[in-house]
Amino acid sequence: MKMWPVFLLILVTACDAQNARVRPAAKAGTWYTKDAKKLRKEIEGYLAAAPKVRLGGPPVALISPHAGYQYSGRCAGAAYALLRGRDIRRVMVLGPTHHVAFRGASIADVDFYETPLGKIPLDRKACDAILKSPLVRSLAAVHKDEHSLEMELPFLQVMLKKFELIPLVLGLLREEDYAKLTAVLRDHLDAHTLVVVSSDFTHYGRMFRYTPFVTNIRDNIDKLDKGAIGHILKLDAAGFRKYCADKKATICGRVPIGVLLQMLSPDCRGMLVKYYMSGDLERDYSHSVSYASVAFAVGPGEVSPAGRKVLLDVARKTLRATLAGKDLPTFDIKGKELLVNRGVFVTYKNRGRLRGCIGHFYSKEPLWKLVQQMAVASATQDRRFKDNLITAKEEPDIDIQVSILSPRTRIKDPLNFIVGVHGLYIRRGRKAGTYLPQVATELKCDNRTFIAHLCRFKIGLPADAWQYGDTEVYIYSAQVFGDKE
Repeated sequence: MKMWPVFLLILVTACDAQNARVRPAAKAGTWYTKDAKKLRKEIEGYLAAAPKVRLGGPPVALISPHAGYQYSGRCAGAAYALLRGRDIRRVMVLGPTHHVAFRGASIADVDFYETPLGKIPLDRKACDAILKSPLVRSLAAVHKDEHSLEMELPFLQVMLKKFELIPLVLGLLREEDYAKLTAVLRDHLDAHTLVVVSSDFTHYGRMFRYTPFVTNIRDNIDKLDKGAIGHILKLDAAGFRKYCADKKATICGRVPIGVLLQMLSPDCRGMLVKYYMSGDLERDYSHSVSYASVAFAVGPGEVSPAGRKVLLDVARKTLRATLAGKDLPTFDIKGKELLVNRGVFVTYKNRGRLRGCIGHFYSKEPLWKLVQQMAVASATQDRRFKDNLITAKEEPDIDIQVSILSPRTRIKDPLNFIVGVHGLYIRRGRKAGTYLPQVATELKCDNRTFIAHLCRFKIGLPADAWQYGDTEVYIYSAQVFGDKE
């Protein structure tokens, strides 16, 4: 009798697995190999050949092509190689519809997407929340043979190993639909979520009914694509849509690209990572499709591991000297990355309990020097601990965290930030205050809770003060690292 609960658990689990709804791979064996070992080896080759690029911060979004891998694989590999070492746990993939015309977006009514490399679970909770929007439905016909989402998935499986998926196929959108859909999707962005837009660029040739020029074809295609990419890199959503309309552009993912550009926060930086045409591969531009990989990142510009080690050493030795009542230690700092002018916060915790946190958003002092100054200030000047300052006896138990800041950017939409990626600075009248990006992770909250918590508990304003017309909201990002990590 004691074995029944275990037996029932196994039986229920097996039934759940059998009843799982799966969207099978539609293009395996045609657009890419269905042999799992060969597929993984091929993708690893594309990733290994990717150019070495420094984004200066974590990627929050990618644009990647979706043609057969023999054509677009090198371009896609250049985008996905940027994910190496990143802590991404969920991916929102936005792809265009190629076969079924409809308005809005569709999420397949399944639990998994499958490729030769295995099954990818959907984040059904997030998907079901998004489906509450009048613009989003589950249209089975849209997903049956659609390749725009599928072609991105094996690259994600190789790079991320384990993640959840929010897959949306986008149809036509009216002008007013962009803002509505953006607001719905933005609620599901956080520090561990990546957005991928699946799109090829110009489709040139009679087969595509697009031959706006017949001479200097390659140069003209390049000019056409680079004009669109220019708007993308500037996060110019309105300009991009107008450009596509004026040029009658055959960019198949122009709708999801337009949505992405409205989702991104204004401090994002776009970078063209790789670009070429199928005509370059076949030496025939009479029928050519363009491929571009674009990455978007936020961040202050990343300090190298060696530089981070130096800054933590500066903070630790300074804290130790300060608590012992000794003169500040001197340092011979030569690395250029540590001599720039950047904002910094230094945070102290004892077994997870805050013991001090002070910083400046800007300084004329070199970065390392400001770290030293904030190391002193956080230990001696944080008014929250004026009656209970850190002691020398406590110092060995203190965890030090350094946050290097990007410049602040004022935002018109107070919710246009990524929780866990962006810090907030809010000012209303004489009252002002900030929360560093990592506070959202500690509070385990969404955008609205994060901004309301800052207003009420840190600044002393009403919780909804962020909605007042005279309240100024700024975002910034940070590279955060600690000596106990």
